Amino acid sequence: MYKYLVEGFKYILMNDFKKFYAEKTGETFEKYNVVLFVGEYNPITYDEYDRIQQFVDKVIKNPEFTNIFDDSVDVGLIINADKNAEKFTIEKKYNLSFDERNYLTTKIFGLKSIPIDLDDLELTQHLASEDEDKLKALLFKIAEELKKVFHKCNILIVLRSQDENIKESFYELKATYEMNPETQSKIDLVIFNHKPHVPQSINIPCNGEMVKAITLLNADKPLPEDLKTFAAKYGLLDFIDQIRKIHFKSEGYRYSLAFELVFPKMNLFTTQDEASKEANMVFMMDLLKEMYLKTIK
Repeated sequence: MYKYLVEGFKYILMNDFKKFYAEKTGETFEKYNVVLFVGEYNPITYDEYDRIQQFVDKVIKNPEFTNIFDDSVDVGLIINADKNAEKFTIEKKYNLSFDERNYLTTKIFGLKSIPIDLDDLELTQHLASEDEDKLKALLFKIAEELKKVFHKCNILIVLRSQDENIKESFYELKATYEMNPETQSKIDLVIFNHKPHVPQSINIPCNGEMVKAITLLNADKPLPEDLKTFAAKYGLLDFIDQIRKIHFKSEGYRYSLAFELVFPKMNLFTTQDEASKEANMVFMMDLLKEMYLKTIK
């Protein structure tokens, strides 16, 4: 089914997807009520947010595709998280919990989030031939969580190119989700390759590690000779070259300018002038600083 959907999204550029779907599968096509985007969101970055917006604008809102999506389709996120294990490592790594990432995506950007351990999901591909009972239990748990959050909804899961290693696992999840005919709902998959956001003016990756580095550089304001110590303290040694670049490009204190390049734009206040934009960035960096530096009781 996965290959049909990927092929189908190419097909609908010029044809009727409902007809295509019926011809390939023999099933009646029902509109998607929910679209979920797989990602890290640790925290959500400009690139991740822009990927969602590109899909919404090019696919969901495209007049050609109105027969595919419900008029009031919900857009949400599948966040890579193991809520049971995170409490043992989160303080040491100065990391964000799922609840904190969920707060940012839900309260700031209005995107519903659900946690799925993608590493566990990838493991299901190995379990398929080794431990069928464990495989079924894991997939059933994830499927039930989706049903609980999105009751009787048809779900389209949007994967990234780098999710190729878990594609088959999502296919197994689809089969588990649709196992009970009484649910009258389905899951489909598609890979969507968006135009990535690259902050050219500073030439750093647009990822969660850069959001973390900029936030904590702004909090600590280390001297140039202390940048390696700073990176080691926060588990960012692999990004020391980027951290040095951020520090010098920001002149050691104008970190809000770099932050704006990697964190999604938002309007927390009523005005749209430069002063309010600066206030937005400062507010978000302060909020993230408290999350990174929290003390776990």
